[in-house]
Amino acid sequence: MVCTLGHGRGGHFYDVRVTAEALMQVASCAICEIGFARSPVLQQSTAPVHFVDLSQGFFRAWRELREVVRRSRPTVLHAFDLRAYAFARVASVVGRIPIVLTKCGGPNPSGWFPAASSLIVYSAENRDYFQSKWQASRHRVYLIPNRASRVRTSREREEELRRAALLSPARATFVRISRFVEPYRESIVQSIALVDRLNRDGLPAQLVVIGVPEDGAVFRSVAEHQGDHVRLITDERFTVNASELLGVADVVVGTGRGVMEAASLGIPVLVPGGGRRYPIPLTPENFESLFRDNFSPRCSDPSLGDEAAYRIVRGWLTDRRRMEEASRFVRSVYERHFDIAAALPAIMQVYEAAQVESLRRPGDLLRSVASAARTVLGGRRARVAA
Repeated sequence: MVCTLGHGRGGHFYDVRVTAEALMQVASCAICEIGFARSPVLQQSTAPVHFVDLSQGFFRAWRELREVVRRSRPTVLHAFDLRAYAFARVASVVGRIPIVLTKCGGPNPSGWFPAASSLIVYSAENRDYFQSKWQASRHRVYLIPNRASRVRTSREREEELRRAALLSPARATFVRISRFVEPYRESIVQSIALVDRLNRDGLPAQLVVIGVPEDGAVFRSVAEHQGDHVRLITDERFTVNASELLGVADVVVGTGRGVMEAASLGIPVLVPGGGRRYPIPLTPENFESLFRDNFSPRCSDPSLGDEAAYRIVRGWLTDRRRMEEASRFVRSVYERHFDIAAALPAIMQVYEAAQVESLRRPGDLLRSVASAARTVLGGRRARVAA
């Protein structure tokens, strides 16, 4: 279950889609999308998708969801965001259906977070936080970072991108797939700084940033750097299923899912780090520390300064052997840590141990539902005003 209140192209929509499609190999599975509009990511899923229209109001949407649940008769409800989780909690109580919540990355909560008897997280950072806050006897926290399938690139779409972005075959190509929002602005700026430095040092390089301009101010600030070797691509032809375009990349700058998708293709990876000039090369030496924070912009590698990081990237571009070593390494970590197929037994075990929503926490349940209802009402008013 997932809630679509915006453009529906964020990373967690791919998490839902990939998980559902993988589960179809071992069980009957369907996606329930609750939102004001359909996610273009989920529309292309091979899993069945039930759409519950929120524009009709919270309570009518709930009645429609209840009918979807009645017809499909699920044995477990799995929510991938807090608004969908609110709906799922009520459905769990009414239908006596076990429930699971996945926190799709991000920092540890700074305030209230709804109680969950079964919580899947993608990072050791999140796992350690919830295990320190919750009683193990009442809350089970599972670290299952695997959420990527091997990317199928599209040669036709890659050629279309090369033409649209005016990419030169004589330049090394760096790709960053990212929404233009404040949490990711620094990662784009670091990527631009790296490509600028490479060109100044006589190594022809170009950067393509593909993403939805969700925050206009962030996009405008980044667009000031657009030039001969920096291209910003926001057309929906490219932002939906953008991973299919990774074949144009020699190096990928990625966070979370982006790292995993690049690794599935054996493309060397850079990870943005807080307070740095350049992104951090993913290496055998720093993998565990960067993996712990889900390859997020919160990552750090104090042992590898900016100049050392730059030398590694330069070495990839000037020494084919080093590039091949980096490629073999990321492909190996994909197979060990990222492949969704390897996680299916663990996910099924979570489902088997899942519990029905408890009424011993009525205040927490009501707060969850009220928070979701306010969000839905606010989104509905915004649409009416527009």
